[in-house]
Amino acid sequence: MLERFAFYSTLSPEEKQRFRQRVALFNMSQEYMPQGVEAVPDDLQLVIGACAVQLTFYQEDFLFPKFENIVVYPKPFPTPQYPTQFHTSEIYEEDGVVLLSAEPLMRALMEPRKYYQIGLHEYAKVFRLKYPGLDWPDLPADTWELLHGVSGFSKEAIHKYINLDEVELFPVSVTLFFTFSDRFREILPDLYESYAGIFGWTKSIS
Repeated sequence: MLERFAFYSTLSPEEKQRFRQRVALFNMSQEYMPQGVEAVPDDLQLVIGACAVQLTFYQEDFLFPKFENIVVYPKPFPTPQYPTQFHTSEIYEEDGVVLLSAEPLMRALMEPRKYYQIGLHEYAKVFRLKYPGLDWPDLPADTWELLHGVSGFSKEAIHKYINLDEVELFPVSVTLFFTFSDRFREILPDLYESYAGIFGWTKSIS
């Protein structure tokens, strides 16, 4: 399953072992809270943990201690913040909660070039909250159009897929940096170099 992640597939055997160990440790530190199902399956926990660990893999501290509660719904869901919108993902900073829908998560695992990865999207926001002092790049408005060229996912399509009125540009750019890295480097070379430095990449990732 992990080989379906572009980032993991490029790692050396030693790095893959460290990645797997970190995913296991990450999931041991989390409180998984299923909604509408009895339990969160192991394969789904693996995917969620892998999304988080991709972002912190080159950091010494790879956990998110302020976000150790993960609420998992089988399908899109409403929340008190968005009671009328059945959406696929969200974070609630006040309680340190990540909320995810299982169906789109697994869709993106099976067909990463066809479906947007909401797990990376939400953990990109968590990562920035943990490291607000990093040299985060400015993202001009035309970045949306350039990201469309990177992935084929338009701004409108991503908004519709997550189904919230406001979808921030930043987590979208990070998600596509990880999932379409070659095209990202070609179309947004400066932003690519910026994110490569922030996330600690020591080699080119295809």
